[in-house]
Amino acid sequence: MADSRKRRKKPDRWRQSTTSQRDETAWTPCLGQALYYVTGVAVMCWLAAKYSAYLETLHENNLWFSNIEEVKREISFRTEQGFYYAYYKQLVHAAHFTAGVCDLTRDNATEHRTINALQRFNIYQEVALAAVYRLFGLQVAPILFYVRSVFALQGLALSCVFATSWLLSGTWYAGALSVVFHVINRPDTTRVDFAIPLRESFALPFLFLQMALVTHYLRSGIPRWQQRPTLLLVFLASLLFALQWQFAQFVFLLQAAALFLLAYAQLLPHTKVFSLYSVHTMALLSVTALQFFHTMILGSLILSFLPASVLVLKLQGEEVRALSLARRLLVCTAHAVALAAAMFAFNYSVKVVIGQQDDAHIYKFLLGKFGLGNPRDLDSQLYLCNGAFQFLDFGSVRRLTMKWVFPVYVLSEACFVLHLLATVVYKWRLFGVGNRVVDAKSNRDSDADALLSPQGGARFSIKPEMAYHCMQSLLFAAMATLTLRMKYIWTPHLCVMAAVGLTQPDVWTSVLQRLKVTHRSSVFVIRSACAATFIGVLVAVSLPEARRELAIEKEFHDPDTVDLMHWISKETPEGAAFAGSMQLLAGVKLCTGRHLTNHPHFEDKWLRERTRQVYQIYGSRQPTDVHKILTEMGASYIILENSICYVPSDDPCGLGHLVDMDNGYYAPSGGAPMTGPKFCDEIRHGNPPYRRYFKPVFNNRTFRVYRVL
Repeated sequence: MADSRKRRKKPDRWRQSTTSQRDETAWTPCLGQALYYVTGVAVMCWLAAKYSAYLETLHENNLWFSNIEEVKREISFRTEQGFYYAYYKQLVHAAHFTAGVCDLTRDNATEHRTINALQRFNIYQEVALAAVYRLFGLQVAPILFYVRSVFALQGLALSCVFATSWLLSGTWYAGALSVVFHVINRPDTTRVDFAIPLRESFALPFLFLQMALVTHYLRSGIPRWQQRPTLLLVFLASLLFALQWQFAQFVFLLQAAALFLLAYAQLLPHTKVFSLYSVHTMALLSVTALQFFHTMILGSLILSFLPASVLVLKLQGEEVRALSLARRLLVCTAHAVALAAAMFAFNYSVKVVIGQQDDAHIYKFLLGKFGLGNPRDLDSQLYLCNGAFQFLDFGSVRRLTMKWVFPVYVLSEACFVLHLLATVVYKWRLFGVGNRVVDAKSNRDSDADALLSPQGGARFSIKPEMAYHCMQSLLFAAMATLTLRMKYIWTPHLCVMAAVGLTQPDVWTSVLQRLKVTHRSSVFVIRSACAATFIGVLVAVSLPEARRELAIEKEFHDPDTVDLMHWISKETPEGAAFAGSMQLLAGVKLCTGRHLTNHPHFEDKWLRERTRQVYQIYGSRQPTDVHKILTEMGASYIILENSICYVPSDDPCGLGHLVDMDNGYYAPSGGAPMTGPKFCDEIRHGNPPYRRYFKPVFNNRTFRVYRVL
């Protein structure tokens, strides 16, 4: 009996030993996976920190920024950059922060009339940075804190590029590869190193954050308990993006269009798309409230597109989904026409009700891009002659090609597009009743998305998040092609898609299966090793150029502008109002605090008309006409820039030519002017008609200042 009891105990010990071994075996992959994720996050944070320091070093080497005098630092913020930074400077030096914020709501210096700056301009980021600077009593110079904060945000942007690539590919090696692509193509992926206070420098990091969160939300395997917190984070990122950039509405329009197309093609669940639409709406309405109910967002196309697209998706009933492919294409065309008609009708109705015309110049610009606009219109011509608003230049494509990312992107995007189209055709042909289909084998309902997933065995399935980024990249590419300035939205996404294309697990699995490599661990190791090798090659090739770039040291030098700002600060009263070019007056506001007649923030109909009047100083106008215009707007001084005044009259983008064209002095096709010499040129001779109304008070090689009598 004792022997039998002993024999019965042996299996118990063996089972305990087997269970213990099984537990240890189960812990091994968990620990390995945890180490893998921790390593990925650590690499992401390290790369983000290094990138921020790299941008700051480039900026410092280019200007010797930390050692030059304050006025030179401020002048280095050209055009609208200085305009926005001026509000941060005003809040930092205000006697009390709350009083400074209240002063922004009663700003009488920016336009020489009282306006609400928080309503008119996207300057909440300046308010936030000034609050942080004053709250913590930082010892660093305010302008250095401002600059370093912007560079830190670029680290966030790079982290989001890394995270998006990781989510799409399943490996953080893709994130590292996208970062390398981004950094070695820096002149075409960002301009923050020489345009720090621009609105996009603050806003784009939050757009990339929002897109990373949308990527996670669209994944088919996301648990329900994660969906609402993810949507909340998407809302916060969308709010911060839209609050900081007036052009965010157009990016949201492209994002909503991508979601609509995929939902209409049944590649995204309607419920998730409607949830993201709700987030867009709430974010834009929240921005409207924070900007004291500014009407430009209420009259935007995105807020008209959202209800129109929801209506069309609701019209896509079960009977439509059961049609043949040819008939379905006809119905799609009808729905597209209905969508456009509903969107424009709704947008027009809203604008009529609220009286919104502040964005009219944008549509004039778009018409002008295709030769359909008024060639005399000054507003649109100022944009069309600005290099940042030209079509995508060949130089950008050539540089991206030389750094390898563009060819890889084109190949990857082509594969993704074909994959997407194959999924659409397969789904439309195979299933006839939308999201719910009949399984022929079991003769019972099942979920179409499940059948089309890799687990369901569908050959042409594409992941929802991958379909979204494929479509979004096409729309971003179209926007960048149309407007060069917008390439800084597309090119970081281009880096993501190129990296994901090189590390796509399905591709590697298919290729290695042909080579008789089928084990998942082996596929993962080979894929990671190839990605690491490619990263190493890119770094080795690009590192010498980066070192040469970092070795170049310059110093900011613009003595004429410095002399002008010193003279204005010392020789003119604080309440004096200045008229001149938008770009220069932004610097006058920042460096001297004097009143302005116009400025670079062009998204206001009244200001555009004011600018058109001010620019008569560069047109062929009589001194009596110019004097009347300037006195009516209360200008005390005018600043004439020789670089603008002495542009050849036959230059189609010379400001004098554009003003005369707007005044009807030139035929749209060219020809000789029908009036006398330009005001800015004649005034320098001091003839009696000019001396009667204007007195020269300052002059150097670049600028001439006249007091309005």
